Amino acid sequence: MGKIMLVTGASRGIGRAVAEHFRASDYQVITVARTGDVNEQGDLTDGAFRKHLVEKYTPDVFVNNAGILDHQFMRTFETNVMAAGDLLSKFYKKMPQGDIVNISSIAANKKGWEGMPDMRVWYLASKKAIKDISNHLNASKQKPIRVTSVEPDHVDTTIGGGPMYNPDYANAGLDHFAPMPASYIAEVIEWIINQPPYVIVSSIEISNLHRRNANRK
Repeated sequence: MGKIMLVTGASRGIGRAVAEHFRASDYQVITVARTGDVNEQGDLTDGAFRKHLVEKYTPDVFVNNAGILDHQFMRTFETNVMAAGDLLSKFYKKMPQGDIVNISSIAANKKGWEGMPDMRVWYLASKKAIKDISNHLNASKQKPIRVTSVEPDHVDTTIGGGPMYNPDYANAGLDHFAPMPASYIAEVIEWIINQPPYVIVSSIEISNLHRRNANRK
């Protein structure tokens, strides 16, 4: 059996695309989510479930993907920061070497906008937090583990119940919402972990602007 990859939030969206992409390679993919057809089903905000995952698995690659967009501040931070940060720190301590890829968001690099709803405030702040934890841990170089923060723009997922409005489209004269396929993020992750061992991609922002095209539907 090849290398082991553990992916959280793997029942849909980016996590599912990553799992499907790497199953086609030589990776043994361990999928984790609250629901769906996954190897480990449970709530990552449950400390006992996180402990179970860390004790049972020692992945070569950990894709720290699970995240939410929610109206509740505490629920957002419990998932996006506390749970994700706890898994990040514990797998970093356990893994002898390898890669940890934290799925943040381009939202981590934004300052918000006038009239931004609370749920977006919580989301931007939480994604900035996990990006900072990722980058600081990577900079510490305590172990031969490469830690990367991936910060994609609009991806074709159902987070938040569907496509999310971003004022950048109006400000840039863009009128067509065309999110990136989740499979593209999987390809970016493959590129990151296939870099030579002396190359560390600590942070990568992936912008996504689609201009008007009358032929698009």
